[in-house]
Amino acid sequence: MHLVHRIFLTPHISCTSTSCLLPTPTHLPPCCPQEMKICATIINLFHLIPAAPQTLVKPLLEVVMKTERAMLIEAGSPFREPLIKFLTRYPAQTVELFMMEGTLNDPQWSRMFMSFLKHSEAKNLRDILAASPGRFFSLLSSGAVSVARPASPTQTQPSRLDLQFNAIKIISIIVKHDEKWLPGQPALASHLRRVWISDAFQERHRKEHMVTPHWKEPKLLAFCLLNYCKHHYGEMELLFQLLRGLTSPFLCHLACLKDYLEEQLPRQYSVQHKRTLFFKFVEIFHDSSFPEELKAKALQHVLLPAFQHSLERGEAEVLLGPANPEGDNLESISSIFINKVLEPERHSEMLDSLRIAVLQFSALLVEHASHHIHDNNKSRNTKLRRLMTFAWPCLLTKTCVDPVCKYHGHLVLAHIIAKFAIHKKIVLQVFISLLKAHALEARPVVRQALAILTPAVPTRMEEGNQLLAHWTRKLMVEEGHTLPQLMHILHLLVQHHRVRTCMLCYDILFGLYCTYIFV
Repeated sequence: MHLVHRIFLTPHISCTSTSCLLPTPTHLPPCCPQEMKICATIINLFHLIPAAPQTLVKPLLEVVMKTERAMLIEAGSPFREPLIKFLTRYPAQTVELFMMEGTLNDPQWSRMFMSFLKHSEAKNLRDILAASPGRFFSLLSSGAVSVARPASPTQTQPSRLDLQFNAIKIISIIVKHDEKWLPGQPALASHLRRVWISDAFQERHRKEHMVTPHWKEPKLLAFCLLNYCKHHYGEMELLFQLLRGLTSPFLCHLACLKDYLEEQLPRQYSVQHKRTLFFKFVEIFHDSSFPEELKAKALQHVLLPAFQHSLERGEAEVLLGPANPEGDNLESISSIFINKVLEPERHSEMLDSLRIAVLQFSALLVEHASHHIHDNNKSRNTKLRRLMTFAWPCLLTKTCVDPVCKYHGHLVLAHIIAKFAIHKKIVLQVFISLLKAHALEARPVVRQALAILTPAVPTRMEEGNQLLAHWTRKLMVEEGHTLPQLMHILHLLVQHHRVRTCMLCYDILFGLYCTYIFV
C-alpha cells in the first residue's frame, strides 16, 4: 500500500509544512491494478470535499506526475479522469499554474495540460483561457525573452520556440471546441498571421531542418487561421497567405486546407465575394514582394475552382460583369484579366507554375464566356489578339520548354478555335502539334485539347476530314515505330472515331499496315 499512502498523504503533509515532505523515490515498487484503482478513488474524493483548499492544486498535480513518471503510465494513467474533476473546481488557479513559462516549457507538464484541455469536462479551463487571449501574445513573440521562473536558466531560442508551439496547440484546442472564439479575436489572429508568414517559421519547418517534436505546428497554425478566414470572408490576403502551406515541403499534410479551398469555398462564397477575390488577386499579381509561387497557387486552388463552380451553374453574367468585347470596362473581369494579367511581353519571365495557372484561367473564360472576349460578327478584336499572343509562344519550341506549360497553351488555342473563326493555317498547326504530343507528363492536357479541337477541325477548314486523315496517316507511318506515339494516335482514333469518315478509316488501316511492315 506504499502507493496509496503516497497519493493520499503527501498533499496534506505539503499543506502543513513543506519541510515535512519526504524524498520521492525515482521508481515505485510494482503495484497491482487494485492498488491503482484505490489511488484513483482517493483522488476522486477531492472534488467532493466542500472545504478542499485551492492550495492542493499544485501538490496534487506534482504527486500525480511523479507517480506517472515513475510507473511509466502517463499515456493510460487512471488518475487523470478523477483529477480533472478537482481541477475544474479551481480553473483560474489551474490555468495560472500550467501557463507559467517554466511549467509550459516542461514536456510532462505541457502534455498533461493538453490532455486536460481536450477533455469534455474541461470547459471551465478553456473558458478561462479564452477570456484572456492577451496571455498568448508574449508566447507567440518568439523573438522576445520572457520572464522565467526563479532559479531557472535564461531562456534559449529552443525554449521560446517550445512556448510558441505550446501556445499554438492550446489555441487550436480552444478553436476545435469553440469555432466562433478566434474570429472574435482579431489581435490574436494578427499575431498568428505574423508567425505564419515569417520566413523563419517557413524555413524552420522544411523537411531537412524541421525539429521533430514540432512537426505538427504548421497544421495546427493553418487550422486556426483557416477558422478565422471562414468567418471573415474579407480576409482575402490572409487566405492567399495560407497557400504557403501548399508550397512548402511540410512533413504534416494540409489536406484540410486544400479541401476547403477547392470544395467548400466555391460553394460557400457568393458571386460578389468571388469577384472581390479576383480583384484582390489582380492587386497582388502586380505586387513584386508577393511570391510568384503564391500567385500561382492563388489561381490554381482559389480562383479556378471558385469561378468554375459559378460558370458551370450559369452565373457568368453576374460573375464576370457586363459583356463588352469591343471595349474596356473596370467592372468586367474578362477585360481586367486580359489587360492586366495577360502580359505577352512577360511570358518568358513568368514562373512555369504561374504561366500554367494563367493559361488554365484563360481557357476557362474562353470556354464559358467567349462572348465577353470576341464578337464573331466583328473581324478584329484586341482582346482576342492579346489572348492568342500570350498563348502563341507555346507553339514555339524555343520559347516553351516545359511540356505541361506548352500544351496548356495549346489548350487555350483549342478553345479559341472551337469558339471563333480562326485562320486554317493556325488550326492545322495546333492540330499537328497536338498529334505529335506523346509526352507522358502532359498526356491529360493533350487529350483534353484534342477532345476540343478534333471535332472543330472539319468546321474550321475546307476538306477538314481529308486533312485529318492525311496527317494522322503520315504521322503513323513516320513516327509509328515509337510506341508512345503509336499509342497516342490510336487513343485519338478510338476516342474520336465518329469524327472520321470512311476514307480516314482506310487510310489508318493502311498506316497501321505500313507501320508493322517496316518496323
